[in-house]
Amino acid sequence: SSSSSSSNTTSTANVITLLSMSMISSVANLAAPPSLNSSYTTGAVTAGSTIRLFKCDWSHYEQRSIWILGRLSNCSNLVGGCLQTNLTSQPLTTMTLGNLTVASFQNNPLAIPPANNTLGVNNLLSGANVGTSNLVVSFASVSSTSYTVSVEDVFASGYPIASVVSNTTVVVTAAVLSTDVSVTCWLTPNSTYGSSVPSAAVVLAYGVSLARITTGSLTLQLNTTNLAEATNYTAYLAVTTSLRTLSNVYVLSNLLTSDALAPTFTTVGLSTALTPSQDSSYFSFSLPVTLSESSTVMYAVYRNTSCITGDPTVEDTMMGGMAPCSSTCSSVAASTMQTGTVADCQAVASGNLTLIGSGSGSVSVSGTLNIQGLLPGSPFAKYSANTTDQLACTTISPTFTNLSSHYIYLVAQDILPNYKNYTVSCSPPSTSTSTSCSTAYEPCVAAPPADGDSVNVQATPYTYIDLTTVGIRSGASQHAVQALFDLSAGTALAFLASATNVTAMSRTITFSFAVTRRAWIEYRLFDYNGNRLYYGYVPAMTANQGMSVSISRPCSGGTFNQTAYTFWYTATDDNGLTLNPVSIAVLLS
Repeated sequence: SSSSSSSNTTSTANVITLLSMSMISSVANLAAPPSLNSSYTTGAVTAGSTIRLFKCDWSHYEQRSIWILGRLSNCSNLVGGCLQTNLTSQPLTTMTLGNLTVASFQNNPLAIPPANNTLGVNNLLSGANVGTSNLVVSFASVSSTSYTVSVEDVFASGYPIASVVSNTTVVVTAAVLSTDVSVTCWLTPNSTYGSSVPSAAVVLAYGVSLARITTGSLTLQLNTTNLAEATNYTAYLAVTTSLRTLSNVYVLSNLLTSDALAPTFTTVGLSTALTPSQDSSYFSFSLPVTLSESSTVMYAVYRNTSCITGDPTVEDTMMGGMAPCSSTCSSVAASTMQTGTVADCQAVASGNLTLIGSGSGSVSVSGTLNIQGLLPGSPFAKYSANTTDQLACTTISPTFTNLSSHYIYLVAQDILPNYKNYTVSCSPPSTSTSTSCSTAYEPCVAAPPADGDSVNVQATPYTYIDLTTVGIRSGASQHAVQALFDLSAGTALAFLASATNVTAMSRTITFSFAVTRRAWIEYRLFDYNGNRLYYGYVPAMTANQGMSVSISRPCSGGTFNQTAYTFWYTATDDNGLTLNPVSIAVLLS
């Protein structure tokens, strides 16, 4: 500044000079330099150094806001420094790039130009193509400084990629172009973020760094195991260089794991009471089961184990025991049974139960099989129409076969869709759909097998279990289950004490009785020398129903001419279970 007057006045002048000039490289979305205080300036670029612009999605490179700050001779003193002047958009300030195919300066819509600048603030340094360019910054003819701008790709062509290598393992691979580039991956189910995307800071906080496959290698890899089966995962990648973490995130979505394993029974039992109906026409019981995942459990129940030549196939059980009999039964053994038909070896009960867990992937499920099956006809049913006299004084020997022992076979299969044999492929797109740096999406494609979906079914050999305890044998994973149960665990055969007695009146003996289960009653009358005088049989076809027989003469005819006799009786159920005989002294008046 200056002033002048007549010869008797004094002239003064104040000259402001540029002491130094510096350049600041900062993020693109700034309206002004980060700080004008020379002591707190961040992002300063020293003369001759390189400004690196990295590729930030599939098409675009980073933008950096470039600020030119001048330290003037009259700068206001601050603690540890002074308040610099923003020279960025001053008419005397120029920023010249030597190669405009590599980078260019774009208008900064956030920055407010000074009053003497009507062209706006063109300080957004934008990368265009891989390469380098010289950058010269000048302020009038006072100061001029040179820098290098380097525009760089982060990943090699075709990367990053991911592959699903097993039903619980995903591998993420990134081939980078510089040893100072590191990649962090956060692999999480799709449901975690839905359509939103975590920030790079969140990925760094929760993710795991990809490791170099060999020392010094530019190929980085992360192998993530123990994932949930049949679950869609997304890999979020954050890129960090020696200078900074890139703000955008790479998103590899639809990493679909498959379910290639059959369900596993984790517990089977305890079963409830095995209960034949009172009329012994059917049996029923409940069997709790727990499986490792949502499943359909199929069961088939067989009896007459003497005619089973081998365990049924898994297909037999899945068909409800209706497979050709030759695969399970011996026709020779079956022909010796009372009914004499091979059909007696077929399944007597079958069914299925579908258990669906909540959520995706491997979720334990529990349920109860309510099983009911028909019992065979009674071996003594054909005598039910005979009179008491017709069943007395003659030997009758029904053929009792042990029908109490039953085998139950359980087979589980998983629920579709299980994505078994799906092929997951990932390929980076050639371009981004946005107009500037944004989230880099790489949707992967899960393709079903050519022959369609297929369920995972448990295999043989069957694992034998004890239904009287809860649990399953260690190492029985994926195997079908076999168990033995006995219907004698139902209502025990017994004579009802309140309805069973032997009475004598005149020369007639009356045997009254009732039994708790259908049974074949055998009775005898002996004299005091142990000679059998009378014997007979009664088919008691209905449980708890009172019945009676009366004896008034020996089988040989005549009359009872003694005073003391012994009456003997017992009962045998359908399964051949015989009660201990009861002997009672009888006195005739």
